Order: sequence, then C-alpha cells, then structure tokens
Amino acid sequence: MSNLQILTQSIRIFENLYALNDLHIASGGKSKHQPSNFVRLDTTKALIAEIEKDNQHALKIIRGTNGGTYACEELVLAYAMWISPKFHLIVLRAFLNLHKNQTALLPNTITPEQQQAIQSAVQQAHHKTRLSYAEIYRQLKAMFHIAKYDQLSQDQFGNAMAFIMNLQPIALPPVEKKFTFEFTEYELQTVAWACFAFRRNNNLLHELYSPLAAIGSKFAVEARDNAVEYRNTLRRFNEVVKRITVDIEADPETNWRVLKHIRNFDEKIFGKVETTI
Repeated sequence: MSNLQILTQSIRIFENLYALNDLHIASGGKSKHQPSNFVRLDTTKALIAEIEKDNQHALKIIRGTNGGTYACEELVLAYAMWISPKFHLIVLRAFLNLHKNQTALLPNTITPEQQQAIQSAVQQAHHKTRLSYAEIYRQLKAMFHIAKYDQLSQDQFGNAMAFIMNLQPIALPPVEKKFTFEFTEYELQTVAWACFAFRRNNNLLHELYSPLAAIGSKFAVEARDNAVEYRNTLRRFNEVVKRITVDIEADPETNWRVLKHIRNFDEKIFGKVETTI
C-alpha cells in the first residue's frame, strides 16, 4: 500500500485505515481537535453507522506501541472538514494524489458486470450455507488478500466465483425427534407411580449399601453401583413426569397424590452416595 503524507506528517496505515492521531499532528495538534472529541460527535456516530452498512470497517481503536484511532478514508475526510475547510482541502488532495499513484500500480480489476456476478454468487451462498453476507465477504477478502471485493483482479475472478460457490453450510445440531401420544388418566397415573417407585427403590439401594458392606455381602457393591448409576436416569424421569403432568392437580384423595412426591423431588434426600468401598 502506498504511503499517505499530509504536509510533512507521514500517516500510519493499518488494515486500510488511517491514523487520525497523525492527522491531528499534521493539523497543528490543537487539543480541541483531538480525534476523541470528533469520535464522540453524534454526526460522526451516524456517519460510522452508514459506512458500516456496507460491511466496511469505519473505525478501529488500537492499543500498544502503534496505538491510536484509525479510520477509513471517508471518516478521515470528515475529520479533516471538522477541523477546517483548509485542512480538508489539503487532505482531499493528498488522497487524490495517493489514488492516482495506486491506479498506475493496480492490475486490471473486475468489471461492474463481474462485480454483479460476485454479488449474485454471495446471495446464493448466503441462502445455501446460512452464512451471513458479512461473513461470506470476510472470507472472500481474507482468501484473496484484498480490502474490498471490487479489488479482485481479472485473473482472480474465476477462482473467487468458485470459492464462493463451494462454501460449506453451517453445521447445525441434529433436531431431536419428538413423539405425540394419548394416555388415559389411569395410564398417566401408572407412569407417575412408576417414577415414585423408581425413586423409592433407588433410595433403598443406597441405604442398603452400608449394612451389606458391614457384613461383607457380595451384594454391597451391586447395591451401591445401581444406586449411583441410575441416579441421573431417575432425575430425568422425574423431570419428564413433572412436565407431562404440569396441568394436573395433586389431589390427596386420589391416585394423583403421587404428584406431591414428584414435584417435591430433591436429590439431597438421598444423602451422600458412597463412591468407594
């Protein structure tokens, strides 16, 4: 990239953005003209928003040795006009001269018709892959080391089209299957009581471990393993029953009294399950 110089001040360039701090120095360095004051203006914020609608970075603040406020060309010109009409004219002429020199060095870039072909290909890739337009253009520019897609050379056009059309869809997680059933009231009560029985038996296995281990029973390990292994299954089973019976009242006078236990399920009631023998 060619160097930009304003008066006697060389302007640093980073990712096609220009250092406003260097322009501030070139303008005379008055405190009222600091880039931070310009960036805070509502008109500046509105201009940045309009520029970035075209998937173009307008402003970037960098920390470190070469830190500063870096802006795109349009924003640089607006900054120069904010300082003074005279300084704006100086900066504008510097950019015109810069672009004149760059044009002489650039290879033949893609035609307006080829630009439209790129745009159409990007649109098709967006619908096919679910990638955002911004992400597709970002990958395209990164692949061909350009700042804007219209900087593609004639020689790169075919490869660019192939690159866009071969972009892969975003991998989405598989959709979990869902099933719909009809239960009689008795069947649904049976499911709820089965969950409660599962809970009681899991608790019993946990309670049996210590006395069985104390007498050296071979069933101690099996009791412990079953209590621990199926604890997560019990938790999930209880959540399913809670969900499918959420609209049913826990009537203490009917078989629906079991729902009181389902809804008050607390794994802590089991105490600490032994994990070693």
